[in-house]
Amino acid sequence: MSDHPHFSEHLDFRWNNDDGHFTARAEVQPTLCAPGTEWPRAGVLAMYADNLGGFMCSVGFGTPAPTLDLSVHVFRRPPSRVLHLESRHLRKGRSIAVAETWFTAEGEDEPFAMAVASHMKMGDRAERKFSLGYAEVRRAKPTAILDEPIETRAGITVVAPATVEIAAAPHVINGIGTLHGGVLALLTERAVESAFTDDDPHVVTGLDVRYLSSPRIGPARAVANVLRGDPTDAHCWVEVVDTGDGDRPVVHAFATTRARGAAQGEEAP
Repeated sequence: MSDHPHFSEHLDFRWNNDDGHFTARAEVQPTLCAPGTEWPRAGVLAMYADNLGGFMCSVGFGTPAPTLDLSVHVFRRPPSRVLHLESRHLRKGRSIAVAETWFTAEGEDEPFAMAVASHMKMGDRAERKFSLGYAEVRRAKPTAILDEPIETRAGITVVAPATVEIAAAPHVINGIGTLHGGVLALLTERAVESAFTDDDPHVVTGLDVRYLSSPRIGPARAVANVLRGDPTDAHCWVEVVDTGDGDRPVVHAFATTRARGAAQGEEAP
């Protein structure tokens, strides 16, 4: 068992459903930011998008709506850590819905990032009430101060360069009892970051995550492979496996990165 608050309580995430129009406001704590920067991690944006878009699809289906895939693209660094989100359906089918989420910073009209996620309807009535109630409970709780980096609080550990692990715990699971999709996105981001040296740090500017299955035993292990582009940009693909279940694949992801100095408008290393 974990004594930590659920990770979503650190997100300062206040969402609203105005007759099917889903919006949210969030103020990002410094411990949710990419290392050495003052803007939110791509994995944290994935958490926000997975929550807001997932709630929208769950409400539309009337059942839990697990995430099948999730893409986050950051165009530029936001000037503020106060964020506004807006989600809409790109597709509303009988069993699959696709949600698009746009991010803008306080005081701006132009978005700095966007996300797209696909969600699948679940039909188990026993889980239906629990899942939607879970969303309302998380929404109502006050923000919990996070005094350490979100990846540390989540329990992500670096076991080797480009290799990180996480075990399931109550504070990182979703409404149906499996590792949250946003947490798995954060896991892939950390694997990518750990693939670069301290002399050449990179920040992740894009994540494209495919959820193949849920880790059943764990820990979940993510391994990143760098496909170098140029001195400032790189591309990586990441595989996540369930180490306790014969290294069964659970996530396949692709990431884009930028050298931290270049991302902050400085001369690249």
